[in-house]
Amino acid sequence: MSKPTLFRRLDVHTLPELEDALCGHSEELEGIGFQAFDTMTRGPDGEELADNQLIARFTFNPELPSSEVIESSILSFVQELGFDTPKFIWSTFGNEDWNAKFKERWQALEVAPRVWVAPTWKRDAFQKDNAEHVIWIDPGMAFGTGDHPTTRLCAQMMVKHTSALQNASVADIGCGTGILALLAESMGAQSVDGLDNDPDAIRIAIENAKDNLSQRSFYTVDWDALRKPTYDVTIANIIAPVLRELAPQILKRSAKPNNRIILSGIINHEADETLHEYVNAGRQLIDHLNEGDWNAYVLA
Repeated sequence: MSKPTLFRRLDVHTLPELEDALCGHSEELEGIGFQAFDTMTRGPDGEELADNQLIARFTFNPELPSSEVIESSILSFVQELGFDTPKFIWSTFGNEDWNAKFKERWQALEVAPRVWVAPTWKRDAFQKDNAEHVIWIDPGMAFGTGDHPTTRLCAQMMVKHTSALQNASVADIGCGTGILALLAESMGAQSVDGLDNDPDAIRIAIENAKDNLSQRSFYTVDWDALRKPTYDVTIANIIAPVLRELAPQILKRSAKPNNRIILSGIINHEADETLHEYVNAGRQLIDHLNEGDWNAYVLA
């Protein structure tokens, strides 16, 4: 009798602001699954987690890449972003259909008033009286199921500033699965360009656009491929260090008169330094939302 296949699981204990960065890094590590657990979702065994605690769970095939290569890569990646050494905990588990388990668990979420993110495989069963905007997604391994505070805050800002999105050109920088880009289109944007450095995210965003019958969205990994030099609204839901790094490019694409920039993914202790990059360039802070440790801002 053949031995059962044992897959490997790595739990990385670190800070919540690294969630989307580690999700993207999973693809580079040839991971076959990624989950994140924080104070909102509780831990993998239902345990309560502190506000500053994240468990990023990676799943890998039985043999390659080696555990040493994986740890070294994650350690270098985290340190390059300016964060301390995380804690690594390895385990193994038997062969199971994890995609099916995820699909069984994941339910539709109201991420902002009258805005729902729902799984494509539950379309027939979905019925909400207050659903003005419904974004259908199958996230695959890309970041973005709508269950993270940064996505909710961004969606809530979009609801508050719906008038700025109507008939507007919109850029979604760090688009992930395309939730916010598709929401912008649903709110009346004339055109929406999504950008992400993860080709897998772009592939999934394109599929999600098809599932939502999108007619006005476009997705790319290349800044130079964006369809417009400047936009009416620029959305960027990315971790704060990357928002600072990309500030020159984001500001360049936001040079259109009366532009609005919506920034999210900013944890409390990173807020002042991150806002400084944009305010110091002449932008004015006009709105702020907070959920726990996370913040979203609108700049004119």
